[in-house]
Amino acid sequence: MTEHTEKRLRPAEVEMILRRAAELNARRWEGASKDSPSISPEVLVQVAAAAGIPEQDVRRAMWDLSSEKTAEPHSFAWKFYGPARLRAVREVGRPSGRTREHLEGLLRLEQGLKLRRKTEMGSLWDPGDELGMVRRTLDFSGDRTLLKTR
Repeated sequence: MTEHTEKRLRPAEVEMILRRAAELNARRWEGASKDSPSISPEVLVQVAAAAGIPEQDVRRAMWDLSSEKTAEPHSFAWKFYGPARLRAVREVGRPSGRTREHLEGLLRLEQGLKLRRKTEMGSLWDPGDELGMVRRTLDFSGDRTLLKTR
Protein backbone atom coordinates (compact mmCIF):
# COMPACT_ATOMS: atom_id res chain seq x y z
CA MET A 1 0.00 0.00 0.00
CA THR A 2 1.39 3.31 -0.99
CA GLU A 3 -0.09 6.28 0.69
CA HIS A 4 -0.11 9.46 -1.38
CA THR A 5 -0.44 12.51 0.82
CA GLU A 6 -0.02 15.98 -0.52
CA LYS A 7 1.61 18.58 1.65
CA ARG A 8 -1.00 21.19 2.39
CA LEU A 9 0.09 24.80 2.76
CA ARG A 10 -1.24 27.12 5.42
CA PRO A 11 -2.39 30.65 4.43
CA ALA A 12 0.82 32.26 5.75
CA GLU A 13 2.92 29.88 3.64
CA VAL A 14 0.78 30.52 0.56
CA GLU A 15 1.21 34.27 1.04
CA MET A 16 4.98 33.96 1.47
CA ILE A 17 5.38 31.77 -1.62
CA LEU A 18 3.16 33.96 -3.79
CA ARG A 19 4.93 37.12 -2.60
CA ARG A 20 8.35 35.64 -3.43
CA ALA A 21 7.16 34.37 -6.82
CA ALA A 22 5.73 37.82 -7.59
CA GLU A 23 9.06 39.47 -6.65
CA LEU A 24 10.97 37.11 -8.94
CA ASN A 25 8.50 37.74 -11.76
CA ALA A 26 8.69 41.52 -11.26
CA ARG A 27 12.48 41.42 -11.61
CA ARG A 28 12.13 39.66 -14.94
CA TRP A 29 9.90 42.42 -16.30
CA GLU A 30 11.66 45.35 -14.60
CA GLY A 31 12.51 48.02 -17.13
CA ALA A 32 10.47 46.26 -19.80
CA SER A 33 8.48 48.22 -22.31
CA LYS A 34 4.73 48.72 -22.25
CA ASP A 35 4.48 45.44 -24.20
CA SER A 36 5.08 43.37 -21.06
CA PRO A 37 2.27 40.96 -20.17
CA SER A 38 -0.69 42.31 -18.22
CA ILE A 39 -3.92 40.95 -16.81
CA SER A 40 -7.21 42.55 -15.92
CA PRO A 41 -8.23 43.20 -12.31
CA GLU A 42 -11.03 40.61 -12.66
CA VAL A 43 -8.55 37.89 -13.62
CA LEU A 44 -6.33 38.89 -10.70
CA VAL A 45 -9.30 38.55 -8.33
CA GLN A 46 -10.01 35.06 -9.71
CA VAL A 47 -6.38 33.97 -9.35
CA ALA A 48 -6.27 35.27 -5.79
CA ALA A 49 -9.55 33.50 -4.98
CA ALA A 50 -7.98 30.23 -6.17
CA ALA A 51 -5.20 30.85 -3.63
CA GLY A 52 -7.75 31.54 -0.89
CA ILE A 53 -7.38 35.33 -0.83
CA PRO A 54 -10.71 37.18 -0.43
CA GLU A 55 -11.77 39.59 -3.18
CA GLN A 56 -12.01 42.54 -0.77
CA ASP A 57 -8.33 42.12 0.16
CA VAL A 58 -7.29 42.05 -3.51
CA ARG A 59 -9.36 45.15 -4.29
CA ARG A 60 -7.89 46.99 -1.30
CA ALA A 61 -4.36 46.03 -2.37
CA MET A 62 -5.05 47.33 -5.89
CA TRP A 63 -6.37 50.60 -4.42
CA ASP A 64 -3.32 50.90 -2.14
CA LEU A 65 -1.00 50.36 -5.10
CA SER A 66 -2.67 53.02 -7.21
CA SER A 67 -2.68 55.54 -4.37
CA GLU A 68 1.01 54.92 -3.62
CA LYS A 69 1.94 55.54 -7.26
CA THR A 70 0.40 58.98 -7.14
CA ALA A 71 2.04 59.74 -3.79
CA GLU A 72 5.67 59.24 -4.81
CA PRO A 73 6.97 59.06 -8.39
CA HIS A 74 9.98 56.91 -9.24
CA SER A 75 12.49 59.72 -9.76
CA PHE A 76 16.29 59.64 -9.77
CA ALA A 77 16.32 60.48 -6.05
CA TRP A 78 13.94 57.58 -5.39
CA LYS A 79 16.22 55.19 -7.28
CA PHE A 80 19.37 56.51 -5.62
CA TYR A 81 18.20 57.05 -2.02
CA GLY A 82 15.09 54.91 -1.83
CA PRO A 83 11.54 55.88 -0.96
CA ALA A 84 10.98 59.04 1.06
CA ARG A 85 7.84 57.69 2.68
CA LEU A 86 7.59 54.73 4.99
CA ARG A 87 4.51 52.57 5.05
CA ALA A 88 3.99 50.69 8.28
CA VAL A 89 1.13 48.30 8.87
CA ARG A 90 0.42 46.35 12.03
CA GLU A 91 -2.49 44.11 12.92
CA VAL A 92 -3.80 44.77 16.42
CA GLY A 93 -6.37 42.59 18.15
CA ARG A 94 -8.24 45.48 19.76
CA PRO A 95 -11.06 47.80 18.67
CA SER A 96 -9.77 49.80 15.72
CA GLY A 97 -11.27 53.14 16.76
CA ARG A 98 -9.63 53.29 20.19
CA THR A 99 -6.36 51.88 18.86
CA ARG A 100 -6.25 54.45 16.07
CA GLU A 101 -6.95 57.35 18.44
CA HIS A 102 -4.21 56.13 20.78
CA LEU A 103 -1.69 55.75 17.93
CA GLU A 104 -2.53 59.17 16.48
CA GLY A 105 -2.05 60.70 19.92
CA LEU A 106 1.39 59.08 20.18
CA LEU A 107 2.39 60.32 16.74
CA ARG A 108 1.16 63.85 17.46
CA LEU A 109 2.31 64.34 21.06
CA GLU A 110 5.39 62.14 21.45
CA GLN A 111 6.77 62.22 17.91
CA GLY A 112 5.72 65.77 16.98
CA LEU A 113 4.17 64.77 13.65
CA LYS A 114 1.42 66.74 11.89
CA LEU A 115 -1.63 65.04 10.42
CA ARG A 116 -1.90 65.82 6.71
CA ARG A 117 -4.80 63.58 5.66
CA LYS A 118 -7.04 61.08 7.41
CA THR A 119 -9.26 58.52 5.70
CA GLU A 120 -11.03 55.34 6.74
CA MET A 121 -8.12 53.26 5.46
CA GLY A 122 -5.27 55.19 7.06
CA SER A 123 -3.62 58.52 7.60
CA LEU A 124 -0.75 60.50 6.12
CA TRP A 125 1.60 62.42 8.41
CA ASP A 126 4.12 65.22 7.83
CA PRO A 127 7.39 65.41 9.80
CA GLY A 128 6.15 68.32 11.89
CA ASP A 129 8.31 71.21 12.99
CA GLU A 130 12.11 71.31 12.73
CA LEU A 131 12.56 70.90 16.46
CA GLY A 132 10.68 67.59 16.36
CA MET A 133 12.81 66.35 13.47
CA VAL A 134 16.01 67.24 15.31
CA ARG A 135 14.72 65.62 18.50
CA ARG A 136 13.88 62.37 16.67
CA THR A 137 17.23 62.38 14.87
CA LEU A 138 19.28 62.93 18.02
CA ASP A 139 17.28 60.57 20.24
CA PHE A 140 19.72 57.84 21.22
CA SER A 141 17.86 56.83 24.40
CA GLY A 142 15.86 54.08 22.76
CA ASP A 143 12.69 55.31 24.46
CA ARG A 144 11.09 56.59 21.26
CA THR A 145 11.42 53.61 18.95
CA LEU A 146 8.08 54.20 17.23
CA LEU A 147 9.64 55.69 14.09
CA LYS A 148 12.94 53.83 14.20
CA THR A 149 13.86 50.43 12.86
CA ARG A 150 16.38 48.06 14.29
